[in-house]
Amino acid sequence: MTPRACAHPAACAQASTQRATASGYHAYDDQWPKLGAAEEANQIKDLRGRADALRIIAKSAPDKADPTEAGTDRPSVDARILADWVEAMAETLESVRPLETNASAVLMIIGYGVERLLAHPFAPLHQRMNSAAARLAQIPELLKVARGRLKSPSKASLENVQIVAAGLSKLLVSDVLKPDAKSLDGDAPLAQRVKESAAAAAKAIDAYAGEVKASYPVEKAENKPLGAAGWGKIARLREGVTESPAEVRAMGEAEIKRLNARHHPAIGRHRLAFRCARCERGPAFHHKLRERGVELVHHRLQHRELRLHRRLKGIGKVLVGAAD
Repeated sequence: MTPRACAHPAACAQASTQRATASGYHAYDDQWPKLGAAEEANQIKDLRGRADALRIIAKSAPDKADPTEAGTDRPSVDARILADWVEAMAETLESVRPLETNASAVLMIIGYGVERLLAHPFAPLHQRMNSAAARLAQIPELLKVARGRLKSPSKASLENVQIVAAGLSKLLVSDVLKPDAKSLDGDAPLAQRVKESAAAAAKAIDAYAGEVKASYPVEKAENKPLGAAGWGKIARLREGVTESPAEVRAMGEAEIKRLNARHHPAIGRHRLAFRCARCERGPAFHHKLRERGVELVHHRLQHRELRLHRRLKGIGKVLVGAAD
């Protein structure tokens, strides 16, 4: 069994069909992941088994190989990385329990699963719309299963679900999912099926959001952190973070301190310019200058933050997780 076979998208498709679509494996484009508790338990067992198999392979696999034969030029390294990635999926399902604690988890699955079919022209539109129609038709049942799994949603997810549901529902009834028969090789029944399935899915999403809102008042909910040990394990598996949560937090706080020290003088100079302009040119000019100055400062901050995020992969997750 090769590393590729152990962690091929097909191996993880039941746990994440939308990721399989995004990865270029399209055998499951017309399906959603199985969200039932029993199915999830089987997925966790299967994922951990594959992770164990990959680690065994990593010990005996050569450091270098011919990619045409092994499917990779670094079998041992790839096997270790893939083992961690696969185990991270299992650990997230088991310890984070997203379907029990995150009311918006199912909406994120739906949004990603639909978007991946529409945004990337990996196949003719007719084929992709066939898959989209099949997925859309299954959304009401998918939401029903997810609603049954929800037990103790966090406050953050309850706030998020209303925003995500509104945007997703609006997308499903937009022109994006109203193809004409001509664009589908004259297949009028398919065009009608996509339109009707999308409308029914949007209605089901609205109903789901309304039921969650009524059943779990935001003001009574809490945000319960995963904890240092749990977060540290997932961070190591998923992002390769070897430092402890305390060390990561210290790193994040030091970086924030550095950024504040670097940017605050620039903001101070702009404020001085505002004061001088107000004295010399009057309130109207001062207001215009303030708007332009703040715009420039914000633009520079955003640009620098973007560069920082690109240099430090996963820093957003690190800071949020460490803060929790």
